[in-house]
Amino acid sequence: MGFELGLDLPALTTSSLGYWLTVFSLIVLFIVLGAGVFWWWYNNKVFSKHIEVYENISGNGWQKTGTDRARIIKVGDGGEEIMFLLRKKT
Repeated sequence: MGFELGLDLPALTTSSLGYWLTVFSLIVLFIVLGAGVFWWWYNNKVFSKHIEVYENISGNGWQKTGTDRARIIKVGDGGEEIMFLLRKKT
């Protein structure tokens, strides 16, 4: 435009194709990493209750079979709540 900005901006020529591929790849990488961190944070926030799972094995009584994480789901207008287990899907 007739005046100097003092910035050395790269031109879109074949010699700078590698630069733009690198910039695009880094943007995609940051988006994927950000989505992964958000998914991990969301699952830890929603499934925040740690539960011990007990099962009645062969009628011998209740025995601890593992631990799981659960979320609380409100059901109805009366204030009832159920717990949905993450690994057991029950």
